[in-house]
Amino acid sequence: MKTKKAAIGLSVNILVVVIIGLVILGMGIGLLYQFIGGAQEIKGTLDQQTELQLESLINQGRTVALSTNTVTIRRGEQRVIGLGILNIEDRQTLYVEIPQGKFIDSEGTTQENVNTESWFLYNNAGFNLNLDESVKEPISIIVPKDAVLGRYIFSVKVCRTQPCTFESQYGNTQNFNVILS
Repeated sequence: MKTKKAAIGLSVNILVVVIIGLVILGMGIGLLYQFIGGAQEIKGTLDQQTELQLESLINQGRTVALSTNTVTIRRGEQRVIGLGILNIEDRQTLYVEIPQGKFIDSEGTTQENVNTESWFLYNNAGFNLNLDESVKEPISIIVPKDAVLGRYIFSVKVCRTQPCTFESQYGNTQNFNVILS
C-alpha cells in the first residue's frame, strides 16, 4: 500500500513541477514580447511631413540636413527629429556622430561637454550610399527624468570615418537645441 501512495505522491509532484514550469515559461515569453515592443517604440520613425521636409532640403542641394533646429521637450519624454544625407560623391560609407553637448541654464551660465550620450538613439553603424543616393534617418531624443532644466545645444556630424575628424567630415555640421521645460 505504501508504494501506491508513494507512486501517487510522485505523480502529483511531477504534475505540480510541470505546471509551475509552464507558468514560468509563459511569463518569460510575455516579458520577451514586452521588451521587443518597448524597443520598437523607442526606435522611433519619421512621420510623412518630416520626410517631405528632409526631401525638400536635400533637393535644394544640401548634403546634410536636419528637420528642425529646436526641440522643446519635458523630462522623461521622447521626441524624434529627422536627419537627411545626400551623397554627391562616389560610393562611400558615412557615419553619424553626436558629440557631447553644451548646457545653458536659466541664468545664462554655460557648461561645455555635458554627458548626454544616453539621450540619443540613432544609427551609428554607417550608411553605404551610392552617387546621388540619399537616406533619411530618425534621431530619437530620450530625456531622462532627472535632467536639469535649461537649453542644451548639440551638433550632428556626418563623417567618412569613425571616429569623426575634421578631415573626414562630410557636409556641414548641423546644430540643434533641446529646450527642457
